Amino acid sequence: MSEMKVQKKVQNILAYFAIVFFILFMLSVTIWQANRDISLDRNLKYGKAVITEFRVSGKGKHYLNYEFVVDGKKHQGSGVHYPYTDTLSVGDTIEIFYDETSPGNNIQF
Repeated sequence: MSEMKVQKKVQNILAYFAIVFFILFMLSVTIWQANRDISLDRNLKYGKAVITEFRVSGKGKHYLNYEFVVDGKKHQGSGVHYPYTDTLSVGDTIEIFYDETSPGNNIQF
């Protein structure tokens, strides 16, 4: 077999493995997120959090970071912020939902 044919086979095999790896990676991320959502639904608790920071992503999307305490332990989260339609400031209290069994799994209300 010529050297070019061997190189082509190696490239095809590497491309195949890259595609399989990508598909498995995307599948595992999807399953992980679905499990988080299911756990949050099953163990949903309401709480209050304090805004600690506002930030803007590289794409210009606005976010806020917040902290809250469950059983004496501090947890953090983030959510979308709409600076043109709300009047929130650092130190303000917002409503959140969190997973009672894993408070790090939380969302802004």
